[in-house]
Amino acid sequence: MEESAEVRAAAMRYFDAIANGDAGFMEQFISREPCVLLVGTDLNEWWPGYDKIVEIWRGQFEAVGGGFPIKPTEIEAYSEGSVGMFATRPVFSGPDGSEVPFRMTAVVHKEDGEWKLVMSHASFGIPNEEVVEEELPV
Repeated sequence: MEESAEVRAAAMRYFDAIANGDAGFMEQFISREPCVLLVGTDLNEWWPGYDKIVEIWRGQFEAVGGGFPIKPTEIEAYSEGSVGMFATRPVFSGPDGSEVPFRMTAVVHKEDGEWKLVMSHASFGIPNEEVVEEELPV
């Protein structure tokens, strides 16, 4: 795989849409392939399929009255042929001004000349010590 400015630009448009509550962009950016999956940060955020993902984005944008204050940090973006991926460590800005870092990875697929989101996974990092009750090498 090689670094991809096109995939990086698609990722930036995705983050702009999240920040601005742009459900119309989500309708265009999410692939309609049956394998599409979005995994969010909440344990209940496991959404398979185009219709479900678009419904959830619309509902969440409506629930918060717009978008989510998320800013990506450096985006690593790669592609080979019609498959690409991006990864970043975005920062969510809370209502109290706090900043919460998290991680996001995604797979995109070029369909009719446009990059479409096939899979996305976001998570909040939890220290290993909280999970296995001992420090592990990182």
